[in-house]
Amino acid sequence: SPVWFALKLYLLLYGYVLLRATLPRYRYDQLMDLGWKRLIPAGLLWLLIIAAFHSGGDRIRNGILTIVGCAAAAGLLFAAMRVGRRSSEIERNAGPKPTGRGATGRF
Repeated sequence: SPVWFALKLYLLLYGYVLLRATLPRYRYDQLMDLGWKRLIPAGLLWLLIIAAFHSGGDRIRNGILTIVGCAAAAGLLFAAMRVGRRSSEIERNAGPKPTGRGATGRF
């Protein structure tokens, strides 16, 4: 019915506006950090886990090898995320770069 549709649409829009008004907004660099350093490795890990479950089936040995391989890949992904996090913290703590006449590297 149109009344039920209008009610659901109103609730959806109300929730959307409420979330936009109350949650803080991310800067572009924060969104890029979230996507590249967190969501892509998490998606790859999820893909490896699903592949391990699908390939396991009746072949126990292949399933165990696949799970061990996925665990190794997950360890590498988390190590890469840790390195990325450390390098971004070092860049943040480096302080402002010198500017003006005495600044090096400027023409």
